[in-house]
Amino acid sequence: MNKKILSMAVAGVLAAPAAAFAGGPTLYGQAHMSLDYLDNGTVSGLDASSNSSRFGLKGSFDLGGGLSAIYLIEWGVNGLFSKGGISDRNQIAGFKSDAFGTLVMGRHDTPTKVVGRKADLFWSTQLGQNRQFTTANLSDARVPQVVGYISPNFGPVHAFLAYVTGTAKNDNDDNAFSGALIYDQGGLFAAVSYDVFMGDILKAALGNGSDTPQNLRVAAKYKFGDFTVAGLFQRNMNFNSGAGSTGSDNQNLLGGGLAYKMGKSTLKGQVYYAFETDDVNDSDAFMVSLGWDYGLSKNTAAYLTGTLVSTGTGARSYYYIGGPGHGSNYTAGVDDTSWGISAGYRIKF
Repeated sequence: MNKKILSMAVAGVLAAPAAAFAGGPTLYGQAHMSLDYLDNGTVSGLDASSNSSRFGLKGSFDLGGGLSAIYLIEWGVNGLFSKGGISDRNQIAGFKSDAFGTLVMGRHDTPTKVVGRKADLFWSTQLGQNRQFTTANLSDARVPQVVGYISPNFGPVHAFLAYVTGTAKNDNDDNAFSGALIYDQGGLFAAVSYDVFMGDILKAALGNGSDTPQNLRVAAKYKFGDFTVAGLFQRNMNFNSGAGSTGSDNQNLLGGGLAYKMGKSTLKGQVYYAFETDDVNDSDAFMVSLGWDYGLSKNTAAYLTGTLVSTGTGARSYYYIGGPGHGSNYTAGVDDTSWGISAGYRIKF
């Protein structure tokens, strides 16, 4: 993107071109469809998928003195192939100051999730995406009741912070914090982020009744000529990883990939490895994804991707074929090799 309202901000808003907030409202969205064949050792077959197809409104109002009111309200379209209607996605509103940064409230992806998507060489929700592996421990969460802040740029660096307030009826016992420090300049993106989930309700969703789930993520992507290289390291801390776990496991995950653009085509691949958790032997897993994207126009592209996931005997339900947002999404088989092939297209407007 040539112009940015902020180098990288609250994902939909802060990764958008500045023109997106020049007045409004601006209608935007995408239709992302694919035909998938998936096999996890138990379930196999052909599916037609809608993959986080969506639409939204965004814009801004100039309040004078370098201050603007900004908003983004986005919905998912779940009923393209089956009943499901409309779902809530990122929905925020707030203020942007040239001098002091941006403050928003609403529902949004955590900074850790935004950082992880930036380092993924496969489109968001495309088969083969890194979220087939990275979602354990709420590390790719979209959370409600967020108070988010994006600092002004200090040279090529800015901070992105989000606090989840919880609710008064739950005695505010559902709060969380996520923050990232981001470098973005000259073809190099690099970031470090951290999550901590302190509420009983959030912990119960993970099977943790006493410990505090935490995640550390380091991600980078570098473009040089026709090549793009990306990498990600993640450490999940204090989560329940399944049978034999004490509820306070730790796990390391490492991955990365390479893409090469030639004309309208982009060839790409990425590999991820999840190490064993502290308390569960053979809970490791390996993923390799290969893809070919073809740009039909500025707003339309088609693709062919394939992915393979191999898991150990102690693996649990945090490895996927498809991943969050992909219409066909299966838990990878335990002590087995799961795989999938996808032919799809995305039309953005």
